[in-house]
Amino acid sequence: MVSARRSKECASHLREAAAHHDTAAESLERHVHDVDRLQESIATIERRAATLTADARARTAAHEAHEAHQPAAGRAPSDEDVWSSASLSPATFTEAEGTSGPPRPAGAAC
Repeated sequence: MVSARRSKECASHLREAAAHHDTAAESLERHVHDVDRLQESIATIERRAATLTADARARTAAHEAHEAHQPAAGRAPSDEDVWSSASLSPATFTEAEGTSGPPRPAGAAC
């Protein structure tokens, strides 16, 4: 049979282990709340980054489209620049050549 002293020692160790388990459970609960909070913050930042990226891509595309129709400084405007500034499409009738479509470069085969 187990002595009273031995029983008291076991009970003391069990209470100590239970206290450690309670502390660990409280720590895990705090950790779960911290992880949830951080996941929400990450999701918010990801949404904001996606919005900023999409806006930047749209602005870049608009800028590139605008730049494509503007002659660069220091060079003569291309036929496309001239057509676009005159609101003509490249497929308009060219009276000088008597053809439809853009003018052909000199020496180009028909």
